[in-house]
Amino acid sequence: MRGRIPLAFLLAFLAALPARAEILVALAWDTPGTGPVQGVNLAVEWINRSGGLLGQSLRIAEFDDGCQEKQAVMVAHLVTRHHPALVVGHGCSASTVVAAPIYDAAGTLLLAPTATNTKVTDLGLGSVFRVTGRDDRQAEAAASLIAQRWARSRIALLDDRSVYGQDLTKALAAELAKRQIPVALNTAFRSRTTDHSEMIAKLRDNRIEIVYVAAAWSQDIGMILREMQGAGLNVEMLSADSANNIGSWAAGKTQRIPLFFTFLKDPLQSPSAASVLWQAKERAITLNRVSLLAYAGIEAWAQAVREANSVDAQTVAQILHQRKFRTVIGEIAFDTKGDLAPPASDWVWYRWHDGKRDPLARE
Repeated sequence: MRGRIPLAFLLAFLAALPARAEILVALAWDTPGTGPVQGVNLAVEWINRSGGLLGQSLRIAEFDDGCQEKQAVMVAHLVTRHHPALVVGHGCSASTVVAAPIYDAAGTLLLAPTATNTKVTDLGLGSVFRVTGRDDRQAEAAASLIAQRWARSRIALLDDRSVYGQDLTKALAAELAKRQIPVALNTAFRSRTTDHSEMIAKLRDNRIEIVYVAAAWSQDIGMILREMQGAGLNVEMLSADSANNIGSWAAGKTQRIPLFFTFLKDPLQSPSAASVLWQAKERAITLNRVSLLAYAGIEAWAQAVREANSVDAQTVAQILHQRKFRTVIGEIAFDTKGDLAPPASDWVWYRWHDGKRDPLARE
């Protein structure tokens, strides 16, 4: 008869065993629990349930940069001390631009699912991959629609003084100039305020008919729309991808002023997303468009890691630059800068009405 192993000896033996290695994925965002968080969580969960990567489990660590450049720098240095294999973030373009070189110097890959500013990939770091579109192409799409529908209208360009807003309106102004379409008013507004009366007065004084608003904080767009309606302005409003998130403001409210905005081809409508969306619904989890972009980025990175048989940033980056990847939003590929290649990166027009967003019919 075999004797029993003493409990103290067993505990000491188990404590001496090396813990199962983990691969860290860092999520650097401005508001924890929002944006791509659900998509990242589900993608990581699916990978772990499928055996992990290279025999290791993935673990997520969240960091909050407050959408502030100085805080983003501090967060980036803090993140690199934990030696993650991948960073998903940052939520704002300005934060992403200042944090990206820090990750690159530390040998860490950065996946950006919302930062559209051109500087993010124009830095030429080679370790940054953007799973959304670029603002120069977004500005071109805006100028094309204006030229098609409102070339003779009096146009105002408004930005919130952020890196995102200023660079986007600057690019749009250049695109309009190429088409010989004048801008009647080009001005900025203070973000995160409920009083835009001074700006509303400028719009009225300049007899503005088309208002283009570039704001990093989506609630600014809803506030300006509400104030323009309250002031009785007879205008139409255009915006960019951040307007995709004003649904909670628009739902159940009368919207007299039309609001058009650009975003990528709706990932929620991708046939490849059906299974993931169904699984999320079964668990009462709501995935938005940004969630799916982040999910797709994680999928592409995981496929590259498996092919490389390594999480080394340089090795994985080479594969990400060279291959195509099947993801929840369809097949994607990255160009030499790390931007999504067309057609996945093509901007599409949508219109908000009655709390719903629908693709804008092509004429």
